[in-house]
Amino acid sequence: MGAAWIRDMPIVAVFYGVEPKELEENGQGKAILEDINIIQLNDFDLYVKQLSYRVHEVQS
Repeated sequence: MGAAWIRDMPIVAVFYGVEPKELEENGQGKAILEDINIIQLNDFDLYVKQLSYRVHEVQS
């Protein structure tokens, strides 16, 4: 993750069974992750659809 962040590459964390606030509460923190690039596994299909739409918009 650190190498991608340094190279300004998009990072998306997919969480399963843990909430971002839990990382903050137990002291691990979210580090470089922002709320905008954290999704739950159950929302992954929606994320892929949205990403596909954005890619097609850029290519048009």
